[in-house]
Amino acid sequence: MRQWITKSKKNKRYYPGGSPGSEQETQFQIALIKKFKPQKILSVHSPLNFFDYDGPSSDLNSFEEWMEYVCKEIPHPLKKFGYYPGSLGNFAGHERNIFTLTLELPSSNPKCSMNISRNSIIPFKIY
Repeated sequence: MRQWITKSKKNKRYYPGGSPGSEQETQFQIALIKKFKPQKILSVHSPLNFFDYDGPSSDLNSFEEWMEYVCKEIPHPLKKFGYYPGSLGNFAGHERNIFTLTLELPSSNPKCSMNISRNSIIPFKIY
């Protein structure tokens, strides 16, 4: 909550919720994860404009090599952004060891993000 107050100046768009897992979209994602028990998650978010990975480190070298190739082809950078206590990356990737990749789009405007999202998601059908 302190980060929301100091960094985002209480911007409602970035409100983290009253407690961990309290936001409706977070509760929905938790219910989906519990029901379907995925081995991998591809999440789409905005507006940071890069790929972010959270999860187990087994076979991480081959994944990073593949992602470097994909990022050059698209182009869309891969960054190790880290995770926050209430994030999907923390819940799924770190706490449950589920391979979690977040595609951060450059904007939440669909017209600006359509091409990057389409081109960025296609390679994951292969992996």
